[in-house]
Amino acid sequence: MTPLTSDYALEIVDLNKAFGGLRVTQSVSLAIRQGERRLIIGPNGAGKTTLFNQISGDMRPNSGQIRLFGADVTTFAPYKRAHLGLSRTYQIITLFTGDTLEHNVTLGLLGLLPSRWQMWRPLSFCGDLAGEARRTLDTVGLLHLADLRCRRSPMARSAGLSSRWRWRKSRGCCCWTSRWRVFLIPKGRP
Repeated sequence: MTPLTSDYALEIVDLNKAFGGLRVTQSVSLAIRQGERRLIIGPNGAGKTTLFNQISGDMRPNSGQIRLFGADVTTFAPYKRAHLGLSRTYQIITLFTGDTLEHNVTLGLLGLLPSRWQMWRPLSFCGDLAGEARRTLDTVGLLHLADLRCRRSPMARSAGLSSRWRWRKSRGCCCWTSRWRVFLIPKGRP
């Protein structure tokens, strides 16, 4: 993959998807610069989820193109897009209830490390993840909730969702719907 020169972190060009005779996304184009945030809104059945499935690689478009920092990633599998910095979260997130928000964020940070598969090692072998979790919570204005025990409350869920993305380090662009589907692209080129 050879990145092309582009002013945009993410570009969707003339994206189309149909299921039989039902055209779900029709000539959708969108360009997001680094640092921009976009909101995709629409009623149920408008094609928001289908659009996000195409961007993330979970679904192939019938036609059109998806570019990440100018490089065409339209045919890339989701894991290849993730390795290049395109990530996604879903509407329903799962926090470990009864555990603190700080520990939930720490576990989210652990998931970004190659050592995440070494489950018998203590967290102390992975560096200062707890400190990084606290810095992340502070960055998104939630440090005062670090010791909050997570429940199935909307506040705890949104606190975990906000901090899980590590806004301080991403500094990229993001795009989300009214149902909290989020994409972040780290600053810099893949």
